[in-house]
Amino acid sequence: MLPHQKLFAEKSELYAKSRPTYPNTWYEYLYSLCEDHEAAWDVGCGTGQVAKELAKYFGIVLATDISSSQIEHAEQAKNVEYSVQSAENTNFEDNTFSLITVGTALHWFDIPAFWKEVNRTLKKNGILAVFGYSFFKINPEFDTFFQDRILEKLKPYWNPRVYALWEKYANVDFPYQAVEVPTFKMEIQWNLAQVFDFVNSWSATRACIKDSGDDFFRKAFEKACDLWGNPTQTKNIDMDFFAIVRRKNS
Repeated sequence: MLPHQKLFAEKSELYAKSRPTYPNTWYEYLYSLCEDHEAAWDVGCGTGQVAKELAKYFGIVLATDISSSQIEHAEQAKNVEYSVQSAENTNFEDNTFSLITVGTALHWFDIPAFWKEVNRTLKKNGILAVFGYSFFKINPEFDTFFQDRILEKLKPYWNPRVYALWEKYANVDFPYQAVEVPTFKMEIQWNLAQVFDFVNSWSATRACIKDSGDDFFRKAFEKACDLWGNPTQTKNIDMDFFAIVRRKNS
């Protein structure tokens, strides 16, 4: 088992309940780009958040992840088929998909090898959509606290691959013709416990707690309560959503 596989296996149940959801308008946009809606492939599907939504728009969604634990906790839908497969080597037939999606996962792949698999399985004029989010914003005071008390503590524990996500894959060489992407606002309503559940699902948080215990995390939550007010009160969480979309023209 690769190191990042183990990290995701250890937190699959928490991951399933704490991931923020992408906006519905994003899926409607992807639907509008595709020439047909027979089959989509969601790569690095995790617990099926994206696959479940794509199922509303496509005849069948094939969803893959390298972590069997993630697949075990995946959200079921009648036209979603989950399988444990690597992104770079699947058993899918050539020219199968009109849409291939990767949500907050590309940085874990062998990207050149994955592009070859995309090219093999994506139909002519098919759409490749890579998207995600890095961090979030709540308000200036809370954001400063979060940077100083949590992100600084976690800095040594991030897998180096995550930096590509934070850079919004700016240094990744994407194939195919670029498609202009409109602005999508990804805003959710969370209380303080939900924010900390999300943070606790991060691979860096799990690695830090495993290394040095959860004392820093508990103290950070106590301080956050002072800044938040009533911890059961929900606040607007602004996620830093981004997307890269390409069309295969040959």
